Amino acid sequence: MERNAHRCGTRELSEGMLRIIHDRMQRWRDLGVPVIDNLELAVPDAAARLWRLVDSGEVFAIPS
Repeated sequence: MERNAHRCGTRELSEGMLRIIHDRMQRWRDLGVPVIDNLELAVPDAAARLWRLVDSGEVFAIPS
């Protein structure tokens, strides 16, 4: 919601859409899937962080 507060016009998401996104991501959070906050990352930095997760095997590990 914080990120959406800085958006305007067609880039701003409705409250209903934010709820849908949040609800769909809940299962991932419940499973402990790593989430990358890319708010302050450039595209190459976000990609590098994703590759580090893939290389570590963490994104494919089944949480206990």
